[in-house]
Amino acid sequence: MRSPERARLTATLRSLKEHAGLSLTGLGEHTSFSKSSWGRYLKGETLPPREAVRELCRLAGEPEGRCLALWELAESESSGRTARVPPPARPGTAPEPEPAEEPEEGPAPGHPAPPRPTPPRATATAPAHAP
Repeated sequence: MRSPERARLTATLRSLKEHAGLSLTGLGEHTSFSKSSWGRYLKGETLPPREAVRELCRLAGEPEGRCLALWELAESESSGRTARVPPPARPGTAPEPEPAEEPEEGPAPGHPAPPRPTPPRATATAPAHAP
């Protein structure tokens, strides 16, 4: 399944191809990529290399910044580098609370430690001496 990012890039590349007035054969002749490669790129079957996007922008006389940004988004999506962000909470619903952290042992910051209990003293008994 194609990502929305790839679909946007594909539509933009098709538009640039039309603007340049070139056929697939013309793209193959004027770039370092073959006619069949351009066919796959413009159908959205294969993500084009970054350099193919740059070459098409050059042929169409368009600045490459926007197209390369679209390419970056599509490439990061296809490589799995994009962060998966959970969908926003629906209005009127509270987000799930974070689990409470376990308290650390020791006094809270700014509070003195409570005195330690003193162990009871054992009564000393004299050892029995054997005669």
